[in-house]
Amino acid sequence: PQIKINKVDKSKWRASLEPRWMYTNEMLSYAYDILRYPELSYATNILAVKFGDDKEPLNPSLLRKIRIVPSPDITKDGKANGIIYKAESWRHFPKNLWSTVYEDTPWEKKRNMAVWRGATTGGTGCYPGTLGEEGTFGSRAELVRRIPKWDKRADMDIAVSQYVQGVSNLWGVGSFLSREKMMGSKLLLMPEGNDVATGLKWAMLSTSVVVMTKATVESWLMEGAMTANLEYLEVETDWSNLAEVVDWCWNNDEECKKIGERGQCWMRMFLDDDEEEDIMHEVMLE
Repeated sequence: PQIKINKVDKSKWRASLEPRWMYTNEMLSYAYDILRYPELSYATNILAVKFGDDKEPLNPSLLRKIRIVPSPDITKDGKANGIIYKAESWRHFPKNLWSTVYEDTPWEKKRNMAVWRGATTGGTGCYPGTLGEEGTFGSRAELVRRIPKWDKRADMDIAVSQYVQGVSNLWGVGSFLSREKMMGSKLLLMPEGNDVATGLKWAMLSTSVVVMTKATVESWLMEGAMTANLEYLEVETDWSNLAEVVDWCWNNDEECKKIGERGQCWMRMFLDDDEEEDIMHEVMLE
């Protein structure tokens, strides 16, 4: 939908969303993150915004939460990535995000454990109907379908917390792990789901090491600009070498610790509220 900016006076304005049947709590969240910038009332009358998790290349002047990580093929057929803005900030950048720093466990006290809990997001087309089925699956589906291969490893606790989007119960549901409990492990697995992993922000802010595939989509966090094995540990797109990556970390504890620290430094760039506001103002004005 388009957000219509109706100028009232130099300091007050209102907005309406069309079509109105899409006016849900999620839509309100996206709208709020745009409409809190009053300079928009002077800059334009119509602002094109893409709500939701759709990441397909569209109009280059479109504001959106996520986009495909730039590549030479993105601009094919005259399409482009669009402009990232800090959408759904209440969910991805909540006010209590800083509490991660205080809940975190010192590296020396973290367990030699790789953990993941998450829902089967990504769509039914991303998941196999049978264990032996071949095909191209999403990052999270690739992780989920390999869970039985790691069951016998005491240093890997990988389980589904909820089956959603029509995905059948393949391996049962894992025990609940709080965020604080997960940060007691050295390795945090963060597979992409519908788009970026929502938990990636708090995971990066901890001193645990994020393990993920090369980013295919990016948000305000600019996941596509992160450097593999510098700010996070990278695995193959099908997670087939996860065991080797885990073993490498246990055998290179000091280097693994440094990767966690550099990951936290990356995340801290996005927690300066004043600077973030200045950047968002510039994005909106452009």
